[in-house]
Amino acid sequence: GEWTIIADNVCDHDPCFLAMDDDGDIWTRGLNELHQLAPDGTEKPFNVDAKSIPGDFYWSHTAAGIAFDDEGNLWLGTYNSRLLFLELLNPGEEVEAFATHIISGFEASDLAVDSHGNVYAPETVFGRIHKFTPDGDQETLLETGRHGRVAVAINQDDEVFVGFGFGEIAILNPDGTTAHYADVKTQRMVFGANNVLYAVVGLGGEEKSVVAIT
Repeated sequence: GEWTIIADNVCDHDPCFLAMDDDGDIWTRGLNELHQLAPDGTEKPFNVDAKSIPGDFYWSHTAAGIAFDDEGNLWLGTYNSRLLFLELLNPGEEVEAFATHIISGFEASDLAVDSHGNVYAPETVFGRIHKFTPDGDQETLLETGRHGRVAVAINQDDEVFVGFGFGEIAILNPDGTTAHYADVKTQRMVFGANNVLYAVVGLGGEEKSVVAIT
């Protein structure tokens, strides 16, 4: 297929994470960077904690995932043991202002949100998968015991899929067990509107490709 560049230098040299809001705008997340782009790449300004973005410096550290919940709130993972929750101050309206809340204590590697607003955040130190509810409760769903980045994705049925760097994608069952899904080595993946799982393959300095898994 053909491709077109719509925005340059949005994440500098940092790993770049993407999310899409209900209006079809694309959000990019990198080192101390957060951008809202229209589908044609035009940057759209917004406010976080009374700071104007772009323009004012907003410290959010190195990227480790970005995801919207059903209420339009934005979740940002960081490599410095924080999960940032940007609460939309004007629900139902065009994005104007966010207020920051911080949950500490783990090193996030990816983020996904289900249809109930539960946030799933893997952390790299012990390979755990954490679940945060809209009420602020936290639950550890899985402990792999392996150090390294873990990917997470949620399908349309709110099933949780976990991608391991050692070469497997598995379904995470409600009882904490896993079921093999595919032999793919990935650290980032997402479900499309057609409920097909898309994953980035190629780690470290390897060449990167996107694969569709059915």
